[in-house]
Amino acid sequence: MRLIDADRFKNWIMDRYICFDHTLDDIDAQPTVDAVQVVRCKDCRFQDKGRNESESWNLCGYRPWLHVPTEDEHYCGYAERRADDE
Repeated sequence: MRLIDADRFKNWIMDRYICFDHTLDDIDAQPTVDAVQVVRCKDCRFQDKGRNESESWNLCGYRPWLHVPTEDEHYCGYAERRADDE
């Protein structure tokens, strides 16, 4: 299964083709998946990256006292996207 942005798809179709109203209605009638976008650890403002002479590490800084290691592709419910200037 692929998730798409149906509204963006409709706009794309309308810009390129002459569409009947029922075609656009058929797009709207398709089932919707209840999904949320996730923030991966590599993009999270809580990820704490470090490096010393012998090793490097990635830790979750949401609860720094736990010292939970992370991988770039991991995600969790506490993640918040890092601002561009962070």
